[in-house]
Amino acid sequence: VQDLIERFAAPRLQVVDGSPEAEGERPQVDVVAVIVGEDAASAVAYLAQWAERTPRPLLLAFHRAWPLPLMRQVLQAGANELVQLPANVHELELIFLKLMESRHPRERGRDGMGRVYAITGLAGGVGLSTVSAGLALALKYTLHRRVAILDLDLQNGGINLSLHLEPAQTIVALLEELEQLDSIRLEGALTKHPAGIYLLAAPKRIEEADLVSDLAVGTILDLMRQLFDVVVVDCGRRVTDNALVAWERCTQVLYVTDQSLWSARRVPRFTQLFASLGLRGVSARLVLNRFTAGSGASRDEIARAAQTPLFASIPRDDRLMDKLQLQNEDLWRLAPSSRLARAFEDLARRLESPDTRPAEPRFVARLMNAIGVRH
Repeated sequence: VQDLIERFAAPRLQVVDGSPEAEGERPQVDVVAVIVGEDAASAVAYLAQWAERTPRPLLLAFHRAWPLPLMRQVLQAGANELVQLPANVHELELIFLKLMESRHPRERGRDGMGRVYAITGLAGGVGLSTVSAGLALALKYTLHRRVAILDLDLQNGGINLSLHLEPAQTIVALLEELEQLDSIRLEGALTKHPAGIYLLAAPKRIEEADLVSDLAVGTILDLMRQLFDVVVVDCGRRVTDNALVAWERCTQVLYVTDQSLWSARRVPRFTQLFASLGLRGVSARLVLNRFTAGSGASRDEIARAAQTPLFASIPRDDRLMDKLQLQNEDLWRLAPSSRLARAFEDLARRLESPDTRPAEPRFVARLMNAIGVRH
């Protein structure tokens, strides 16, 4: 069963106390599998208890034979699928696929398309690739989203290094197939990470960056939004037509700065540009990366220099980052309980929270009023 779950890029299998009344903290239960034995009444009551929980898990019931009265009782108790033992692996595969797919529409945007989070910044060396990779992995590990990364930092292309990937194909492979672009062609150009996220890498050669047009980016990103719950876009530190195309499709834009006032003082330039675009349904947020409490500028000083409040901060951990560079593991495999991992998880939860309303751009609302920009 664990191999089957991994085939669907689902989270690592966790076995927890099966009682709905179990005390203490535990992971959110996504699937409950019940083997109906001689005490069928207890199994039916058990299913009914799980069916009343919020959020309601997917309920599978297993039995060696399904007489009609028992089948009716189990379905009325809330079971989503009935499986006859011994279970056939192909039958289980179809059931898992159907159940997992049934949940994805609730995780998508209002238009039924996947959400887009763009990572950008005007200062160099603030860690755009690190933030992009960390956010994508946090969305996968913590919230179980289907996630892809689009590397639009076309000349630098650092995401694959952060993820320890060697892409066989890049975005260039899709440029001659834009009119016939479909999911099969796109999947052929993606590189899969062991965690289950996917990367559409930047060109391998610097001169190929000029081949990627804003039209191509728009077409590719629209298809990626159909296939994934979330697309994280590393826009690099240049404001280009390609970046603007991504912002137009964004749920939120994350502007990344580090703990230097010099970097923070660049933020109002971006704020003014972003406000002048008048993008609907898009908000921009300020993320402070590589923060060390008690050293350098404080959070309040960074916010004052940037003239906008902080949305999130990511701690600095040079020792852990050195380990990540030397070992072929991601942050959640190497140090899942670290402050760095928890910070990315908090960022992912805040972005995905229904209370975070992208339609009202908190980041730029004050400046938009000041300069008279209208939606």
